[in-house]
Amino acid sequence: MKHIKLTYGNDGFKEIQKFLSENNKEGYTLSLYDMITQTTTEIECTFNEILPIIMQATNMEKDFPEWIGINELTKSYVVGLNFTRGRLHTLSNYKYVNGNLVEIE
Repeated sequence: MKHIKLTYGNDGFKEIQKFLSENNKEGYTLSLYDMITQTTTEIECTFNEILPIIMQATNMEKDFPEWIGINELTKSYVVGLNFTRGRLHTLSNYKYVNGNLVEIE
């Protein structure tokens, strides 16, 4: 998996935006990798929704992303962060609907 380490803090979002613009993959979704439990949360979304979702997850979990990469096998962008609050459930699927993450049952 191709990935880059991010600057911790708000500058990391600029790095994410640059990474996404340089690696635009049609039809790819987003996986948030919880580095604490080593599990993922899968999110169905459009390319333009990826950065807002990452920012929302950062606010929900109170941690900045540490890296971003591409998983060609799952056709997804993968972002590593610590789910310190447990507001997002790992091993779950979400959709991004009207600016909100909605868990798919």
